Amino acid sequence: MTTPVLISARNEGEHIGVTLKHLPAGTRPVVIANGCDEDDRTVEVARGMGAEVIEMADAGKMQAVQAGIRRLGPAAIEPFVTIDADTRPLSPRLWLSGLRAGRRRVDAERPAVIVGPSIFIRHGLPMPVRTTWYNLKQYRSRRDVQRGEFRGLNMLVHAQNAAMVERILDLPPFWPGEDLAVARLIERNGGHAFKTIDPRAAVVTDGSRVPSAWEVVRRGNVATKSVEMASYLHDAPLGSIPFVDDSQLD
Repeated sequence: MTTPVLISARNEGEHIGVTLKHLPAGTRPVVIANGCDEDDRTVEVARGMGAEVIEMADAGKMQAVQAGIRRLGPAAIEPFVTIDADTRPLSPRLWLSGLRAGRRRVDAERPAVIVGPSIFIRHGLPMPVRTTWYNLKQYRSRRDVQRGEFRGLNMLVHAQNAAMVERILDLPPFWPGEDLAVARLIERNGGHAFKTIDPRAAVVTDGSRVPSAWEVVRRGNVATKSVEMASYLHDAPLGSIPFVDDSQLD
């Protein structure tokens, strides 16, 4: 069975080729080029590597994911994956099996979101302490998306039915936090959110917004979180809404 992989890509011409190269056989890459500059090569590179491409002027990440879901049509009720355009599977051959194993940890008859672990690198070097800390927090709170870290760099979504797909498509233009908004929506409608630390499901990312362990020690976690959020908000497209809490889903 072919698994769709939705990749929101805003000015990612430098990275999208690496991401696509590392996707395993059995995937259907759908690149949503959202709000790219005229001189950006995201569309050119993605098409050259055989990916489906959706071009849209709107730069919002939630809108990009929703455009990808609409492209899937009726197949959107089956499992699909979202991954960032500057992110790649650690073990491409095992990646999907790792995410599917996480799906089997929760009720197969109910909608679910499964998030795999992320390995952060900076300047080409791994950040093992920071990565281990994030993954430990994920493991300790793997059934509670309000605790620990819930990053949708690497997320399997199984909507199960058309009604749930429509609810996802009706979400406002959240970013940052669009991944958490989808997970909370599914939970509030009787589904599951589960965070796996299965290394097969891991992805590697440059972690450019993630403070180092030294910064956490020096500034404190609250301060580094505010710096990280400021970075997201600085780059947020006009009209995007940061997802803060469940009241925004009402």
